[in-house]
Amino acid sequence: MINAANDFNYQWNFPNCVGSIDGKHIAIKCPPKAGSMFFNYKGYHSIVLLTVADAKYKFSYIDVWAYGSEGDAGVFSSSKLGKAMANESLPFPPNAKIHDKRLPFFFVGDDAFPLGKRLIKPYVPKRNQMLEPDKTIFNYRVSRARRCVENAFGILCSRWYCLARTMFCSPDRAQKIVAACCYLHNFLTSLNPRVYCPTRYADYIDSSGNLIEGEWRNNIPANSLFSSTINPTQGRPTDIGKTTRDSLKEFVNSPEGSVPRQKKK
Repeated sequence: MINAANDFNYQWNFPNCVGSIDGKHIAIKCPPKAGSMFFNYKGYHSIVLLTVADAKYKFSYIDVWAYGSEGDAGVFSSSKLGKAMANESLPFPPNAKIHDKRLPFFFVGDDAFPLGKRLIKPYVPKRNQMLEPDKTIFNYRVSRARRCVENAFGILCSRWYCLARTMFCSPDRAQKIVAACCYLHNFLTSLNPRVYCPTRYADYIDSSGNLIEGEWRNNIPANSLFSSTINPTQGRPTDIGKTTRDSLKEFVNSPEGSVPRQKKK
């Protein structure tokens, strides 16, 4: 995990982050006698792919098993990763010093996941209010780190079109196909990145500090069902999660932790 965190800090200037987590619905044909078990809130039948991506757009964890109808809080908490994070059984390194505090290592996610010691997500503005500038900057920095999983999903879907369309097979076979695509994605990303993910295919930061979107977006099939993310959950944030996020916010707004042009975002 130390190597993963070093990669995130080097590539995306976000310390102590060991992975970017997200989930996608994979469309399938409703199996016989399944009822509404696989019917998701988007209006089609699916299974859920939950993943963690590293800073180089490879999947360090995949879990493809949940029914499309499963509540999103349940998808994460019932996964092996969610359970391991809940009972602190993952081999996280000891807390590392950031700025003037020692903070835990963590994953980054969006509002579909509960804020906690090991999972950091953006601030959400209160109703009819705007976020304070320092929180807006923090959210921008989180979004940069989160783009790793967004890019991993995008590259995956742009290379394996079967994921963008409804799979006309059993859920068990669909799970195996999705897992195989993820494994092949990792293999080809390592074996021949210049062909599988060439320069500018994924998002990158230009010489002026601007974030430029990758070319994979031009290769996603029209009306792709793979683009649908899992639904936000209302999980209760933990105190240590809030404290860790506040400390990270202070760091990214400090001279030591800031990046070029972040105040213009």
